[in-house]
Amino acid sequence: MATPSASSSFRSNFVYIYDIPWTEQKRLTCLLDQDGKWVPLALKRMGYGAVEVEDIQRCCAQSGRSPAEQLLKKWGNLNHTITDLFVVMSQEGLFSAMEIIKRFVDPQLHYLIKQESLVAESRKELNGPPAPSAPVLEHSKDGNSDSVVTPVAFQQKEPAVAPPVVPVVAPQPPQVLFGPASIPGGLPQFSYEELRSATDNWSKENELGRGGFGIVYKGFFKLTHVAIKKIKGINTESARTELRQSFNELKYLNSCRHENVVPLLGCCLEQNEPCLVYQLMPGGSLDNRLFPKSTNARPLSMLDRIKIAKGTAKGLQYLHTFTAKPIIHGDIKPGNILLDNNNEPKIGDFGLTRELSVSDSSMKVSRVYGTRPYIPHEFFTYRQLSTKVDSFSYGLVLYEMITGQRVYDDKRPIKHLKDVVDNAIASKYDIRVLMDRALLVVNADDVATVQACKVLLTCGVHCTMNDPDRRLEMVEVYKFLMTQFGA
Repeated sequence: MATPSASSSFRSNFVYIYDIPWTEQKRLTCLLDQDGKWVPLALKRMGYGAVEVEDIQRCCAQSGRSPAEQLLKKWGNLNHTITDLFVVMSQEGLFSAMEIIKRFVDPQLHYLIKQESLVAESRKELNGPPAPSAPVLEHSKDGNSDSVVTPVAFQQKEPAVAPPVVPVVAPQPPQVLFGPASIPGGLPQFSYEELRSATDNWSKENELGRGGFGIVYKGFFKLTHVAIKKIKGINTESARTELRQSFNELKYLNSCRHENVVPLLGCCLEQNEPCLVYQLMPGGSLDNRLFPKSTNARPLSMLDRIKIAKGTAKGLQYLHTFTAKPIIHGDIKPGNILLDNNNEPKIGDFGLTRELSVSDSSMKVSRVYGTRPYIPHEFFTYRQLSTKVDSFSYGLVLYEMITGQRVYDDKRPIKHLKDVVDNAIASKYDIRVLMDRALLVVNADDVATVQACKVLLTCGVHCTMNDPDRRLEMVEVYKFLMTQFGA
């Protein structure tokens, strides 16, 4: 039998979903594909919407791939752990699937599998044994007399060991997770009922998007169009801790407003689903503009892209410098850069924001968070967090704005966009090979457009250096862009 320390050492090699060995991954996805078990898991436990599930189904139907495999890959890219998967499968009753990955999970959580059998035994105990049948007459073989045969239910048995009883826990009243001390100074508080009404009872038609920390709804509140994030996943202490930390960072954001940070208008802390109310950004996200689902969408011009690059850099350098302790966003990507009607950017979604110590240029954190393709090596591998994590992510966003390609594309021969750019530079490329086709159609021979792409590409290269010490700080990035493009 393996010692606890040996078992713990083994599990340390298998932390994230993408660490699951191929054999177990294959068995798991085959099981989840049966009868579409992955669908309710995605919809009810992982926070995906019907549209995203349909996209997975359609893509896999065309490619012949496993939809469960694609789901786990998609969720895994958000740095969810094997333990996270184990827990959500228990909530969905997928106990056979849990058995496959059980050895990668802390034994203290194995009770989540045993719990189902205990519940079944408890139900039998509550229902009682089946009603015994009456004694029956059975003819003897010689036909001369009848004998009484006692049914099994009446036969004497050894006393059975009583099954374990699962205690019935009375439902608890709604819990107030955050008291007055957690509310940023001067931040208005709204009632849950007001916000429910503003979103037409959290109507699916008003959904703007879903993320790891909740669902964002469009609402009309106090004669103002707003975005309301309803935070989910607060049933565990670790999740509550994460949320308390997020509220702590929002105190800073509320007290120091900036033109390139989405303003927080208020909050609601009444329910087990805390809500944050933000200014609505009518231009949508940069992700929707770079990678539109409609072919009729108007592409961003080169001037728009420069404006977005400058504004995002300005917002990030502000977060890193407005107090003695730098605030690190931790999840910079096109989906978290929101645009107004004039395509001025504002940084949103501060659910993963962290604060550095005054004396440290970096710190080691307990777990990796953010979106995997945008995470630099030192954070992903060693959990070293610094302002240079935001610099790296920002550099990759620049690459996406220049090329119109996703930072990671499983169908592309070179899957990581950073490698695509590095290879092009090494082969002394013509930059027009990399440029977004939407720019080429309009400005293929425009010297200013080509030059602007070169400037942004140069900036991206200096932001995405593998060595964090060689990466630009966001203050340097903003100064560089201002020098090149002016105010």
